[in-house]
Amino acid sequence: MTAAQNKAGSDGRRILVVDDSPTIRSLLRKTLALRAYEVEEAADGWDALALLERNPAFDLAIIDLLMPRLDGLSLVQRIRNNPGFPAMPIVILTGEDIDFAAGPPMGTDAVLVKPFAPRGLLDLVGRLCLKKMTDARASEPAGPG
Repeated sequence: MTAAQNKAGSDGRRILVVDDSPTIRSLLRKTLALRAYEVEEAADGWDALALLERNPAFDLAIIDLLMPRLDGLSLVQRIRNNPGFPAMPIVILTGEDIDFAAGPPMGTDAVLVKPFAPRGLLDLVGRLCLKKMTDARASEPAGPG
């Protein structure tokens, strides 16, 4: 795939990556860079909230489930309850053996289990960003005539 195809694949989408592990954040950033996504990183939930307050224009968030200070589900709840934050898709990232047979946790759109395949991550992010874009277009008011 060429650099132009990679860039076209992301359409400049901004992804918020929240994980207390620098290694996981780096892996996510490098994988998402394959499709030219712009990635902002936070080491925990409080850092993520600070990033969102400064610039909430994210297209998707990938949030680790278990983090110090403010865990993933608490962060999701704060994001969903704040009308100033975007209605972005949220992926929960976990290494835990948790049964999500009933679907992703409330307020989230998907679960990604570590270790993950890079292609699986890119496919999931692409699908969720496309869904967000499609939903936004569907909610726009119809033009005249």
